[in-house]
Amino acid sequence: MLSPALAAAQGLPVLQGCSVQQQGGLLRLRLELLGAQVAYRSFRLADPERLVIDLSGVSSQAPRIDPIPAGAAVTRIRSAAHLDGLRVVFDLQQPCSVNLRWQDSALVLELAPLSGGVALAASDAAATPATAAARGPGPGPGPGPGPGPGPGPGPGPAEPPRSRLQPYVVAIDAGHGGKDPGAVSADARYEKHVVMAVAGRLHQRLAADPRYRPTMIRSDDRFVPLHERVLIAHRHSADLFVSIHADAAPTREARGASVFALSQTGASSALARWIADSENAADDMGDTARRLRVPSNPVLSQVLADLSLSGTIASSLAFGTLMLERLQQVTHLHQNQVGQAGFAVLKSPDIPSLLVETGFMSNRDDCQRLCGDTHQDELAQTLHAGIDDYFAAFPGRV
Repeated sequence: MLSPALAAAQGLPVLQGCSVQQQGGLLRLRLELLGAQVAYRSFRLADPERLVIDLSGVSSQAPRIDPIPAGAAVTRIRSAAHLDGLRVVFDLQQPCSVNLRWQDSALVLELAPLSGGVALAASDAAATPATAAARGPGPGPGPGPGPGPGPGPGPGPAEPPRSRLQPYVVAIDAGHGGKDPGAVSADARYEKHVVMAVAGRLHQRLAADPRYRPTMIRSDDRFVPLHERVLIAHRHSADLFVSIHADAAPTREARGASVFALSQTGASSALARWIADSENAADDMGDTARRLRVPSNPVLSQVLADLSLSGTIASSLAFGTLMLERLQQVTHLHQNQVGQAGFAVLKSPDIPSLLVETGFMSNRDDCQRLCGDTHQDELAQTLHAGIDDYFAAFPGRV
């Protein structure tokens, strides 16, 4: 998360705060921007009622939010990074009329409850400050709803928002491939084939779900260097990166699933370090490993990259916790907490990324299950549910 100073260094406007004032039946909110007016878009979501405002080109720094008066039309306000700006979501008690206008560098919202469940007004396509100010009493009809806060994970499948301006892009990475077989079982079964089968089933499930647009990092048995996997995800503007593996362990007794996120410091356990070293060794099979070039201001660039990566790691850890809750329903867990280590394939500064070890090829029972259609289907369904849970809990991420 960027500080105002760092955001200013990038030339980004900052949403400093949201003031809340109740005046009779009217609730007035002021989104105070440090910088110029920006293009914005607003739309509504129902069941539950929400108002969503996307501010283009604004820093993802979380604003200060005033306490909300009891009985106000708005019950909660939250924000998160969205595309190239910031999304602000207002949870509403009931449908409201909405008036938006610019007042200097503040976007002012006036909300009044409507009787009879009249639909909330929404803006049309992304508005420039000038056109937004010229609208007068309120925005016109919009192109359709977008995502807002959804239910968290529970006993049943959590659903991310049902309507979006565009689907979530999920990058599915089947580990290893080509000249890199990955882990090899005692009876010569290859990890690269097992994880490709699970990844393909997950891709098929997500492709049939209109909320998602999955992309395969590799779609056949070929070698892709680890750094290239990250670049492929970026080229497809991925919102989430899931790397699927089925590793081996120094001992054949090790069994069960684990999930791992990136660590900027050290490994969370000896196993995490061992697995990370094993996975990262795959890049030694490539011809050359490209390195990100140092920009003209390396100090500021590193600070900004570290801050961005810290926020992404936090999102990855949250994703991992949700995924573990799903995995434990279909398989034994090798460890019940998200592990961390320096996995090269997870080093994307702005895409929440998770490495899922579905089991151990070095364990006879795990290997037998991993190679079977039934468990591969279970794993694909479980990964799908974990992805649902993440976007239900963090709909503003994209």
